[in-house]
Amino acid sequence: MGFGIFILILALTYLALMLGLWLQWEKLGGQKKVNSVDHSISVLIAMRNEAENIENLLTSLSKQHYKQSNIQIILVDDHSDDDSFALAKKFSTILPELKIIRQEQGLQGKKAALQTGLLHCTGEVILCTDSDCIPEENWLCTMSSQFNDKDLMMLSAPVLFHPKENFFHRWMALEFIALVASGAASFGSRFPLMCNGANIAYRRSALDATGGFGGRDGFESGDDIMRMLAIQKMFPNGLKFLKDKAGIVRTNAPQSIKAFIQQRIRWSSKTGKYFSFQILFYAAIVGAMNLLLFLALISCMFIPTIIPVFILLLLFKSLADFPLLKSSSRWAERPMLIYLLLPAEIINAFYVFFMFITAPFLNYSWKGRKMK
Repeated sequence: MGFGIFILILALTYLALMLGLWLQWEKLGGQKKVNSVDHSISVLIAMRNEAENIENLLTSLSKQHYKQSNIQIILVDDHSDDDSFALAKKFSTILPELKIIRQEQGLQGKKAALQTGLLHCTGEVILCTDSDCIPEENWLCTMSSQFNDKDLMMLSAPVLFHPKENFFHRWMALEFIALVASGAASFGSRFPLMCNGANIAYRRSALDATGGFGGRDGFESGDDIMRMLAIQKMFPNGLKFLKDKAGIVRTNAPQSIKAFIQQRIRWSSKTGKYFSFQILFYAAIVGAMNLLLFLALISCMFIPTIIPVFILLLLFKSLADFPLLKSSSRWAERPMLIYLLLPAEIINAFYVFFMFITAPFLNYSWKGRKMK
């Protein structure tokens, strides 16, 4: 009886959470057009072993529609051991605003690289992306124009995968869109849950007030959410999500299951360090619902009478997720992904269980570097 009440409370809480996120996502609507002001911008990028991608990023930055004298591009090489530095150096004539910095010995990791780069930034707005990304051609002016609002201190914006049509990549795309939409909706509720460091803009004064990127705090990554929480604490009304397709940045999905698991271990490794009630509450409810679905599925193999319970849980969770996923996948111009919802729910339950029992004990590698 007590376990049944627990399941009921969990299910209703999950339903309320997902419907709340969907309503906030819908409320975001399209962004109002604002008169552009050419704020001085520093595009800040940390790079490690991106020989396959860095030329694509720098080419896309060279095609941005923005006043060149107001752009500065700071690229920090985090001890790459491939041709990334040499390939980036070739763009010095195409992008005179590009400054390439080698990270000093004794410092490593993305946050340390961003902190090193920040010391060279002169822009009023610090716009961060990753070295394997490609922004839309009006990315700079779209992001910059939002800072006409003097109260805006941090702007999060969408990151989407380049489309690929095999089942594995389509499932990852749907799951990633769900994360983007959940994070976007949480900004609308004034309780931000997540953001992506591949597409964030900060007002320089807010970064300075909150200690920059904190590259010496013992964590090599976490530059995005840790900054988000620090800025929210000091400027609770100064954060916003940009739901505008002109502000999209695209990146590659993990190319294998191993790479996907490594990425998720890296993301989840810092969850308990965020000291944020809203993040821990969200992770607990979503994780518990997926674990419940997984346990029901496994139980079906041994207790056939559990099968109706599993089907009921699967349909309930799918219906709870459906509004947000349908709306966000249509916005991302991938509407057919919603047809993967049922198999995606089962796959997610398995990988959440796997992460739950292994992530606290596994190390992970990133860009050829072993990390804990």
